[in-house]
Amino acid sequence: MALLVIGIIPTTAQAASSLNAGTVSTNVAEFRQDIRGLLNSYYSKYGSRLSPTEQTHMTSLIKQVDTELAIVQSKSQVIAKLSQQQAPKSKQLAAARSAAKAFDTAYSHAMTSLEQVQPLLQPKLSLFEALRAKSDLDQSLQTFETLGTQLHALAG
Repeated sequence: MALLVIGIIPTTAQAASSLNAGTVSTNVAEFRQDIRGLLNSYYSKYGSRLSPTEQTHMTSLIKQVDTELAIVQSKSQVIAKLSQQQAPKSKQLAAARSAAKAFDTAYSHAMTSLEQVQPLLQPKLSLFEALRAKSDLDQSLQTFETLGTQLHALAG
C-alpha cells in the first residue's frame, strides 16, 4: 500500500466562501477524536500480538498521529476564530494556508506511518480482522482527505 503524497488539491467544486470555517474546525476535532479512539481500540485488541519493540514503535506512531492532528485542529480553530471575529480576509487566508500546510504534513506522515504499521500487523491478523482494519482505514482516509480538501478550499 505504498502511496505517494504530493499534496491534496481541492477537487470539489465547493467554493471557499461556501465553507464555514467553524464547521471545518469542528469536523477536524471530531476526526481527531475518532482516530484516537480507533487507534487505541486497535492497540488494545492487537497490541498483545506485537513484540515489545513493535509495541513501542506502535505507541510512538499513535502519539505522532495524535500530535499532528492536534496541530491541524489548533490551526483550524484559529481559522474559525478569525472568521467569527470577522478578521481581515488576509489574516483568515494566512491562517487557512497554515492549516492546509499542517494538514499536508500530517497526511504525508500518516501515509508513511501506514507503510510502517502494515507489515507489523498484517501477519498477525486473521482474514476477517484484516478486512475490517482495511475497511476502517479506507473510511478514515476518505474522511481525512475530505478534511484536507475543505482546508485547502478555505486557503483559496
